[in-house]
Amino acid sequence: MNAQRSNRALRVLTVTLGILLLGLSVYTIKFYNEVKDNEKALVEEKSVVEGELRDIIAKYNEEIAENNDLKAELVQARSRIETLLDSLEQTRASQALLEGYRAEIRSLRRERESFITLTRKLKAENEKLAQQQNSALQMIDRSQSIQDSLRMQNDSLQSSLAQGALLTVSNLRPQAVLERNSGKLITTARARRADKLNVCFSVDRNTLAAPGTRNFYIQVIDPKNNVQGDRAEVAFDEQILRYSTLIALDYANEAQTVCSRIAPSGEQFVEGIYRVLIFENARLLASEVINLK
Repeated sequence: MNAQRSNRALRVLTVTLGILLLGLSVYTIKFYNEVKDNEKALVEEKSVVEGELRDIIAKYNEEIAENNDLKAELVQARSRIETLLDSLEQTRASQALLEGYRAEIRSLRRERESFITLTRKLKAENEKLAQQQNSALQMIDRSQSIQDSLRMQNDSLQSSLAQGALLTVSNLRPQAVLERNSGKLITTARARRADKLNVCFSVDRNTLAAPGTRNFYIQVIDPKNNVQGDRAEVAFDEQILRYSTLIALDYANEAQTVCSRIAPSGEQFVEGIYRVLIFENARLLASEVINLK
């Protein structure tokens, strides 16, 4: 009798262990497949980002072939994109890295739109000034290249911080203003009338981010690639960031809008396209352009 009970218990134990082993095998296979699927998705997304960069390069090739006025500037811009593509091809894909590259692509597209706008303007002016030889020098001065000082922040993109805990900004709105003695600000699109650039942006709500003091560096670059404002410098590892002003924000996980007024580094602003970039320490958060006439 005892032998029969022992045999029955042994069979029950064997069946139970078999079920557990089968369940563990199914879970292991499922987990392995999920990991493979995630890796495949990252590879596919990386391929899409690479394709977008190649598309931008192809469009620059077309514009270089058709445009003589800004050929050098277009070649330089294309070279930066080719360097960016080479860096992406040699880097292992991660979600944070691809998000950073997509943000850079958006910035490159805005830069290309600025080139297109400037090219159209230069074409119209060339047609108008074709019979005015004495104005040729003025035309050359107004068609100077728009230098891009944007650096790739590979170190920050490869940070071990979770993407969800990183702060983001939105609604970047640079405006040229004339500041009255009363403190009233009057917006203007004229370089000679403006005495400051009023830069406002929103730091988005993020419950996962660590609260406390956060440093936001505003970098304003003029058409001649000169930093405006304080022109101070800060070092991050081996990188040096020259910035226009610093905003030390007491962040409490809620959305906040901040503004700062940037004065020209010289006597007044010059005509042309200005780039406004927002950094949190060494990490680029947003960029925008403003055209002063």
